[in-house]
Amino acid sequence: MRPVRNARLRYAYPCMMRVVRVGVVIASTLFFAADARAVDPFEIQVYDGTADAVGEAGLELHLNDWATGHRDAVAPVLPLHGQFHATLEPSLGVMPFWELGAYLQTALRDDGSFARSSARNS
Repeated sequence: MRPVRNARLRYAYPCMMRVVRVGVVIASTLFFAADARAVDPFEIQVYDGTADAVGEAGLELHLNDWATGHRDAVAPVLPLHGQFHATLEPSLGVMPFWELGAYLQTALRDDGSFARSSARNS
């Protein structure tokens, strides 16, 4: 970069470059952004980043009802229409920043039958 002799330009040039950089970042973000897609038909959960205290056990129950939804699905996935999902999430604090946990997923189907999903570690 060559030195700028004019006092106005000396101030304006860095400001202008900062605006250009911010514009490039915003344009890149908008251009390369993709749709967020959910893959778990049971639930999507956003964690707050906290963990159970060391030795402390936790237990959460998530209840989700699909009053409407797809009536057909490709096996082994079940159709979502009329399903009621109950997910039990036990956890145990191992370190101040780490906990062990699992999801135990179940579904009560529209026809009254009961199904379970395989357990999943978190």
